[in-house]
Amino acid sequence: GSHSHPPPPIMKAAAATAATAAAAAAVFFEDKKGERSTDVVDDEDDDDDEAHVDSNGNGEGHDTAAAAINLGVIGYARELATEEKRLTAEVFDSSDALTKPSKAKSLKKLEMLLGEHHDQHAWEDPDDEAPVLLTGRKGKAPVIPVNYAEVSKEKHTRLCVQDSEWALSKRRRRIIASFAKAEKKAAAGDEEVSSESDDEESEDEDDETEENLAATTARKTRRTTDLTSGNIKVHKLRDANYKSRSLGHVRAVEFHPGGRLLLVGGQDRCLRIFNVDGRHNARMHCAMLPRPVLCAHFTPDGAEAMCTGDSAHFFAVDVQTGKPTKISGFVGRKGEKYRTFSVSPDNALLCFHSDDGSALLAHRASKNCVAALRAPAAPIVTSCFASSGSHVYTLAKNGNVNCWDTRTTRRSIFEFHDEGSVAASSIAISPDSTRLAVGSSTGVVNVYDADALAASAAASSATDSSAAAALRAQPAHSRPLHTFMNLVTPVNQIGFNHDTSLLGFCSDEHESAFRLAHVPSMSIFSNFPRDNLRGANPKAKNPTTTSFAFSPASGMLAFGRTTGTVQLYRLCSFASV
Repeated sequence: GSHSHPPPPIMKAAAATAATAAAAAAVFFEDKKGERSTDVVDDEDDDDDEAHVDSNGNGEGHDTAAAAINLGVIGYARELATEEKRLTAEVFDSSDALTKPSKAKSLKKLEMLLGEHHDQHAWEDPDDEAPVLLTGRKGKAPVIPVNYAEVSKEKHTRLCVQDSEWALSKRRRRIIASFAKAEKKAAAGDEEVSSESDDEESEDEDDETEENLAATTARKTRRTTDLTSGNIKVHKLRDANYKSRSLGHVRAVEFHPGGRLLLVGGQDRCLRIFNVDGRHNARMHCAMLPRPVLCAHFTPDGAEAMCTGDSAHFFAVDVQTGKPTKISGFVGRKGEKYRTFSVSPDNALLCFHSDDGSALLAHRASKNCVAALRAPAAPIVTSCFASSGSHVYTLAKNGNVNCWDTRTTRRSIFEFHDEGSVAASSIAISPDSTRLAVGSSTGVVNVYDADALAASAAASSATDSSAAAALRAQPAHSRPLHTFMNLVTPVNQIGFNHDTSLLGFCSDEHESAFRLAHVPSMSIFSNFPRDNLRGANPKAKNPTTTSFAFSPASGMLAFGRTTGTVQLYRLCSFASV
């Protein structure tokens, strides 16, 4: 284990002296012992004297040896004490003691034990007299308390008080900058509004009234009354349902007649109503239904939202409260399912499409069935009402289109076959009842002149006086005005905008199957949609457009997607929303 250190030289000398003394004492005792033996043998007469001498000599020898031993031991002890004192003085009083780690450690330990120099400092720091104690967690600085009432009052004064110079100056600078930018764009002839100006004025839009908001929207978008073919100016807005996305495919989207609410229904069995402004898009209501929503429409008065699924009952959702009311089908028609329906513009009738191939007319207020319309050769798949509500057009599976009287006879006025249609899928009529569009399963969309069809049917019925011809007249001129062949998959929805200048049609079986047409020129806009409705990953299954809707003034266009989102676009060619 540990190494033993050799003894110092003084200790070696003391040991040698003690050994020498002991050896001398041993020799002395041996000599005395021999002399005493010789004296005893030689003379017995001198026993007393020799014994006296012997005893004296022997006593003197013992005292001398003991004295020698005592002197050696005492000298050795004194030398040890002297060496210990010298070593102690060398260790504790030497100036270079701190240069050796072992001695410095011993010195420090001794000072701690004795308490010497423990309270002495090299200098005095005034900060040490009043130390700062940290009260935060893990030695962190404490949080300085803030008077939030004073801070809120100051912000309120700066932002809301009319006499605040800071608020007035900031608002004045923003208004001057926005007007300068608008004048610069007007001088350059640029009709498109940039996103920077929208961001600069977004703070003021929250506090404006409906009139100011309409004026701001009109100022942002230059009023373009002439919508030309070729390209259309659009602006992408925030998704309409970004705050509450659907968990499945979106099957129905429609704007409220007032223009500020948007209805969204889908496979997640929820009917949501949003207040769309392009920025916040707050959710107003969310009605939970027992089945997925396949079709949904606002009533023309805006009081209710009707929706159907693949079931024998349908629902009416109150727009003010968001509470759904269940209507358990119609009397005498148990077991029939209603997937889709249409609403008359005069808010008088509803037309439900039954799975048995008939179209059921029902009062909008009482929800009672008043008539059943049935095509002679094929089941009815969809329908649409004329603007007056006095006629309803039904489309059969084989492509036959019937026009029915909904007020008096409730019989077919005329019938014609969609040209080139093998299996029809959708139908729509313009708000002014002048154009009729029919879509087929092959992606072909035919646009007809509705007035010409009615006039031709009336002329043919006048020439043929038979009862069968009077009940179902054939138009003499049933050729379409134009045929759009831009899609190759079934057209599931067709729709006109409010002034019949735009026609949209889509297919939910292809990721980019939406087209927007300019009706006066019967041409497709080439710049919309381009890539904004397509998926980002070409290898993955991209989302498709399942439904779309124009706002009442055509200022917005909404798309329902299979991803559960509702994309919102601003059509810059229309001033109001």
